[in-house]
Amino acid sequence: MKRPLSITLIAWFFIVYAVLSLIPKLILFISPEAYDMAKDYSALHKSNEILSIPFWAQILHACLGSVVLAISGLFMLKGKAWARTTLVVWILSVVIITFLVAGLTLQLYTKSVVAIIIFLMLYWPGANKYFKVN
Repeated sequence: MKRPLSITLIAWFFIVYAVLSLIPKLILFISPEAYDMAKDYSALHKSNEILSIPFWAQILHACLGSVVLAISGLFMLKGKAWARTTLVVWILSVVIITFLVAGLTLQLYTKSVVAIIIFLMLYWPGANKYFKVN
């Protein structure tokens, strides 16, 4: 079966996003000055947090996320249903962590709306058929 355009767009978006977003995250581990600046910036925006997650853990989660997103995107292009499920679980984890570290903010609402749109595109009947066939 031919791959639906929605799957192609989502998969490539996350592959490109993963690669491009990994670069500044890795700089935080290489440059102590950049790490300290980002940590200080993060500390300024903790007024709404529900759970305090250490900054290094947030960065580690973000780096792991880049790997998960790239792998999910690549294997979604090959029609692997597990890749779609992995992407959905990862996106849900990002929304939950955003809620825990930022509370009810515009950032959370924006990520939630984007997540819902992506879920709908990944699970519409044409997409389901594509993942069943492959």
